[in-house]
Amino acid sequence: SGASSASASAAGSMQAPASSSSEEVLEASDAALTAEFGEADSEGATFSVANKTGQDIVGFAAKDVNAGEFGQSIISEDDFLANGESAVVHLPKIEAGSSEGSDVQLKAMADIAVTLKDGSSYELHQIDVYDVADAELRVSDTLAYLDYKSASTGESVSTLDAEQAFIQAQQEQEAAAQAEQEAAEAAAYQEPVYEEPVYYEEPVYYEEPVYYEDTTGGNAGGNGGGNAGGNEDVCVPDIILRN
Repeated sequence: SGASSASASAAGSMQAPASSSSEEVLEASDAALTAEFGEADSEGATFSVANKTGQDIVGFAAKDVNAGEFGQSIISEDDFLANGESAVVHLPKIEAGSSEGSDVQLKAMADIAVTLKDGSSYELHQIDVYDVADAELRVSDTLAYLDYKSASTGESVSTLDAEQAFIQAQQEQEAAAQAEQEAAEAAAYQEPVYEEPVYYEEPVYYEEPVYYEDTTGGNAGGNGGGNAGGNEDVCVPDIILRN
């Protein structure tokens, strides 16, 4: 059985918190906790979360904001947090970064990846997990966010606006990068130069003249000449004799 079971013996069942921080979370939570996910770590973050997504949660992982990939889900493959149920989640230690060129330590912020039963997944960005208590995980359109009570101030906090701003900034960065790439490609493009096509001309081949051998010999010439001479009419002009 999954974390939807109301008994402490359900999969992902309630275990005795291993640290005082877990005990404080359990005591402060008004929800009926039915499960714990992850391993308690004195340097990790622990808080209660109620599933208000409308579906069972089958995956839940966290990482440093500067880390590349998410680690393994703290909810095992055969377990889940049922819609409407609550649980205590134990996240691994989240490292605090520092400002570039400065020794000032920043807050330990985490990104959280959530997978729902239908296979849809969401990322929550830059969550101050060490200040989260009594959280409710919700989904709005294409993003997920947390409504929670600040552990340090007791005030109610929602990450919805921050999540919307983060996604918008991310989309603007992607659009700017795409525009820059297209501009670089356009600058590198060169208009082709039109060249008059060269048409192939059939070469004229020289033909050697054909010489025919005279096979008639001299008789032909004599006969021809004689015949021509005998047959030709000779015009003799009148000669006028004068004394």
